[in-house]
Amino acid sequence: MKIEFKKQLIYWANIILLTVNVTFFIFLFPAGKDEIPTRSETELSNEFIKNELGFTDGQFQLLMDADREIQYKYQIVLKLLCQNRYRLLNELAKPYPSEIQMDSLAGLPSPGFKKAND
Repeated sequence: MKIEFKKQLIYWANIILLTVNVTFFIFLFPAGKDEIPTRSETELSNEFIKNELGFTDGQFQLLMDADREIQYKYQIVLKLLCQNRYRLLNELAKPYPSEIQMDSLAGLPSPGFKKAND
């Protein structure tokens, strides 16, 4: 009976190891590695806009320049928002967080702001 159990154990261990090896090689050597990369969806979308709106090359270049500038500014705003959120979380992590500091980080006016402007 012990021999049958060992045979069963070896059988299932071989199946598991074979599955792990096959999976490893599938992920290590992907099949489509040598394929020519296709253009991104952004390029296709921008080309669609150019064709549908009938932009000239100059107009399309202005659009692309504006798009790059907007993306750059968008990244700056995102970084600032992340930094502000990080500061707010650091303030909240303190044993006695300052409400004034949290209000300023949250973009809320301080208590003295209304009194000074009334």
